[in-house]
Amino acid sequence: MLGLIAKATAFLKKLGKNEVQETKNIQETKENLAPKKNQRQKIFDKTKGLCAYCRVKLTIESMKATCVIPLSRGGSDGVQNKLPACRNCNRKKGNLTHEEFLKNRKGQTQSKRRIVYEKTDGHCAYCGAELGRHNKMTIDHVVPLALEGGNGVNNMLPACLACNQTKGALTVEQFRADRSKAAKEIHLNLMNSNSEYENAVHMGAVKIQDVEFFFERNNIEEEHTAVPQTQEKPTRLPEDLVMFLSGGRN
Repeated sequence: MLGLIAKATAFLKKLGKNEVQETKNIQETKENLAPKKNQRQKIFDKTKGLCAYCRVKLTIESMKATCVIPLSRGGSDGVQNKLPACRNCNRKKGNLTHEEFLKNRKGQTQSKRRIVYEKTDGHCAYCGAELGRHNKMTIDHVVPLALEGGNGVNNMLPACLACNQTKGALTVEQFRADRSKAAKEIHLNLMNSNSEYENAVHMGAVKIQDVEFFFERNNIEEEHTAVPQTQEKPTRLPEDLVMFLSGGRN
């Protein structure tokens, strides 16, 4: 009888230890996962949720954390050595370093950048902002690389950082529609909340015009950047909102 009680007591103790260990394992798993989620968020925030290469919009779930220096080439596994990338760019980058991939993907030599810069005489192709020196500008692909656009000069336009980031992987027409929608919302909000603005519109002080980008107004590279006309007419917007919403400067 005493033997049975001793065996039962030992079994219960073992069972209790197993439950404690299982609880501990679950807690350790949660603690291990938390840093990984935090690391992904930090990587994601580096480019405000855009692919570091083609600028397509990402989600935490869809993002690929690509190594600036690949692990196979001595790179670390820390956040400081990682950038957010879309699946397509991450696949194409493969075992290349960040710099090698940029050089291979863009082929943006100084001479090529100067050619692109001179297309608009140093202005952003979309909002018209002055870009300063050509080595400070960003280059936008008219047909995004993410949509299999070409990587030659004829598919490139100079852009300010604001316009390039906002356009991302959009086509020119999609970018126009995006800016038109945003402008329309602001216009309606101002009409409903600002009596001076409303009066200015009614008196004709605020002129209405279509969203037209700088390169279109100046007929720049028309043979390469012309876009098909849609059946719907573009939303007509207040003139003073066009520059603001396309990333322009006063």
